[in-house]
Amino acid sequence: MTNHRSPLVTIVEEIAAREGTEAARLDPPLYGSVDTDALHSLVCESGSADVEVQFEYCGYQVTVRADGAVTVSELETPTA
Repeated sequence: MTNHRSPLVTIVEEIAAREGTEAARLDPPLYGSVDTDALHSLVCESGSADVEVQFEYCGYQVTVRADGAVTVSELETPTA
């Protein structure tokens, strides 16, 4: 049996781990920053291997690809 993990779960768990908190304590919640239904549809149901979505969330750059790969990178802070 293949275990397909939702990219949405991966995003919040990865950022929560980096922040040293529980996923449920992220503020704002992921759905408050991005339309999670649309994101899920684009990357999980589009049928196109070329789909890639990028957005900022909780100080991180998040990239989600249609194959389910999730990349989370800290946003660079501009130097004054």
